[in-house]
Amino acid sequence: MRPSRLSGLAGLAGQVICVVAFTVLIDDANGTVPRDEFAEFVEQIVHRPTELAPGAGSVHQEITTDVPGAQALYDQGLGWMHSYFWIEAARSFHHALRLDPDLALAELGLSRAYRNMGLRDRARLHLDRAQDLKAHVSEREQMTIEARAIQWDAIFASAVNRCARYGSYRSALSRLLARYPDDAEGWVTRGNASEAQPWGRGQLGAVESIAWYEAALARDPNHVGAHHFLLHAYENLRLYEHATRHAAIYAADATRAPHAQHMYGHVLPRVGRWAEALVQFERADALETAYHEREGVPAYVDWHHVHNLHLHGMALIREGRLDDAGEKLRQAFETPGLNAIPEVFAHVPYLEYLLHVGRYEEALEVASQFGSSHGPTGEVVGRIFEAEALLLLGRVGEAREAADQALADLDTLDERIRGANAAMALRRARSFASQLEGELALHSPDPTMLYSARQTLLPLARRLVNVAGFDGWGEGLLRLERMGRLARRADYPDLEESIREQIAELDPGYAPSFDMPTAK
Repeated sequence: MRPSRLSGLAGLAGQVICVVAFTVLIDDANGTVPRDEFAEFVEQIVHRPTELAPGAGSVHQEITTDVPGAQALYDQGLGWMHSYFWIEAARSFHHALRLDPDLALAELGLSRAYRNMGLRDRARLHLDRAQDLKAHVSEREQMTIEARAIQWDAIFASAVNRCARYGSYRSALSRLLARYPDDAEGWVTRGNASEAQPWGRGQLGAVESIAWYEAALARDPNHVGAHHFLLHAYENLRLYEHATRHAAIYAADATRAPHAQHMYGHVLPRVGRWAEALVQFERADALETAYHEREGVPAYVDWHHVHNLHLHGMALIREGRLDDAGEKLRQAFETPGLNAIPEVFAHVPYLEYLLHVGRYEEALEVASQFGSSHGPTGEVVGRIFEAEALLLLGRVGEAREAADQALADLDTLDERIRGANAAMALRRARSFASQLEGELALHSPDPTMLYSARQTLLPLARRLVNVAGFDGWGEGLLRLERMGRLARRADYPDLEESIREQIAELDPGYAPSFDMPTAK
């Protein structure tokens, strides 16, 4: 036990973030599905012909073409793009280009789709092709391509240069909108560019994003992207009634987009509409399952599938359907990832579930496998959950040994992982480690450690409660309930009551049980 580490870890811990980063960032060293295998499969499917059909989402951006069908396919690609359905977006753009090879903005759309799938070389190739075709298109399209090229430079700039280049990208978009103020897609793009990083795509908007998306809706009241991204912005601001209104419009428009159905379910719990949320998660699951079967797409290729299973499982737990929840979370756990770091946190919810229902031995076994199957991050997180399972089994000495090893590995984790997901991995691993140390402090023979436990667990609980999105809510609720159970077992009623108050704030309608479930 290391009491000196408690306050430091507590200060760094507790930021639960959406497990699934919507860009698939494949790491050559750690990726559990090889990059070449994934890229080859993507190339096979995106070149298949597609059909025009309602349900991709309403959006229109005029492009230079007189070929029948090309404009509609381009618009469909944009609709899929705004629902993060990268493969189907690329498929529509490729089909449009087969009809009219001079569609510069379709090449630009392919660049965006491939980049969001983590296929940088292909993305750059299509950006170059878009630039080569500028002579064939309108001035507005040329300015759009130029702005996206500047964005590319900002995304891949060094940290020193990124801010200035991001400013250049925003300036290019401002020039575009000043010249062509009726371009609703341009206003949506500028809303994305209000996010903190140049790769923003509508997930992380806040106050400064809203005006841009509202400006887009003033030009096109049905713009699917504007409604989708407003939903995210309002959710991030905890303005859930506003988020729900845009989510309902989005889901009713993009009926074939799993993410549209999912996002409606994502915000409904925050306004107390749990039964409807479950219906939306089920709709998203049905759309994805049918798509996988129809197109022969393995589940690992579809980033959204596991994410939806998580939230579906958490909502089922909230509604007391524990067996159904376990099945959904097990499916998610058994789906391999494209990158070892996100895969760790995509599989953690199943461990949380096993601990929640008292299947401690099974959790211990699963956690012990993380190191060999999930890379260095999995080794650290797996040991933390091994210690959690041992603690819940009453094997406190073994739990301390596992915790000491986990903390030692955590100290060097930043030296062993790399890439865009490294900071997220460290943040979340520290959050789990902080909780573990606080819980171990409850079991110390030194009574003064109870104060340390409180000083660690309550700030962490506060951070879990303050997560705006439903993603963090699900994990946070299970973690808070586990804290409360261990506080009760340690006969620490003040801490138990404080945790209960935090749960009531997170979800006033949930009645937690602090009785330790019988080990199964």
